[in-house]
Amino acid sequence: MRYIPSFFLSIFILTGCGGGGSSTTLSSPAYTVSGTVSGLGSDGLSISLNAKDTILIANGATTFTFPTALTQGSRYLIDFNTQPKDHTCKLTFNSGMIGSAAISDVQILCSPAMGQYVYVTNSGSDNISAFTLHANTGAMAPVAGSPFPAGSSPQSITSTPSKKFLYVANFKDNSISGYLINASNGVLTPMMGSPFVTGKAPSDITVDQTGQYLLGVNSDDNTISIYAIDPSSGALSQITGSPVKIGNRPTNLQMDGSGSFVYVVNDGDQTIAGYFFNKNNGSITSTAGSPYPLSSMNGIGLQYANQILRVSGTIYFNIDPSSGALTPFSPTNPVCSWETLVLNDRNSGFDTTGTFLININQGGNSIAVLSRRGGSYCGPTYSKTPGSTYATGIAPFSALAIFP
Repeated sequence: MRYIPSFFLSIFILTGCGGGGSSTTLSSPAYTVSGTVSGLGSDGLSISLNAKDTILIANGATTFTFPTALTQGSRYLIDFNTQPKDHTCKLTFNSGMIGSAAISDVQILCSPAMGQYVYVTNSGSDNISAFTLHANTGAMAPVAGSPFPAGSSPQSITSTPSKKFLYVANFKDNSISGYLINASNGVLTPMMGSPFVTGKAPSDITVDQTGQYLLGVNSDDNTISIYAIDPSSGALSQITGSPVKIGNRPTNLQMDGSGSFVYVVNDGDQTIAGYFFNKNNGSITSTAGSPYPLSSMNGIGLQYANQILRVSGTIYFNIDPSSGALTPFSPTNPVCSWETLVLNDRNSGFDTTGTFLININQGGNSIAVLSRRGGSYCGPTYSKTPGSTYATGIAPFSALAIFP
């Protein structure tokens, strides 16, 4: 499941007159953004802050700090400018809003460029195509044993943060198939107890940031199922109170970047519902003001980045980081806002580094790999990688890239 440039907040300067005609200027406090680096064994890594400030990170570095401080209330987004030679890195905790202290928890995790795995659900042939993805060239090759059997009409796909377990929602037989991921070769092995029973027509699934819970919406019985994930086997067991009744025909769900809130698109109600997610027991409770009406829905889709939700590609909401409440807004440049990362998109998505765009051609039973090589931040250019089109099963539905 599924970066964007930040939207900047205006800084208001307050001036006041004191005795003797003197004046005092009050400005918002500003804080730096920094983080840690692990596993970096080559030169060439550079990152940017809000698509403006760029820093180089040297071979062997363990920390970084951007020199420019950001004012309280500003959004921040850290992205890769260039990947290092012979290594592949990924970012975590790289977006959010500046609060009352410096940001220091951004993480860059690097490893030798051994590549990634890409898994594609094939809703027409009831299986999963698996590929290796070369970290530098984007070339792909089938994983041994691919395709792997799934249930009837596998659609949504997700994995745990540890990348040990992979799950697929089988839309037509009301189940979730669970697999163990072999980190050395990408092979999928069904886990004990799989498949796991869901509600009717499970249309979207996701795993919380801790890897302890899996959530899935069931379109035909208007519920959300919540499962505890066994940390050893990956097996799913429904928590007390699950499934939970929600809106009419839920189709998509998405967690925010903090893992504190869950949002569900109810296609039948033309609403988006917000829920507080209890990280201790997996339960959900409605946020204040939920559900929120949706207007002019053009298809179904739900994406998240940097405390912003996008519904159906055209409707935008700001997320209140404290309450989870949603406020609709209209971005000044929608293309710029979302061009550089497609999150949780059923038809396309980026690999874990943001370097390669994986695009699904459902009618052509194939996927294409495009490389992001230059162009402006708001309008990057893409070029076909060697052998850029690869055959899948019938009617590929969604893709997931995993960095082992």
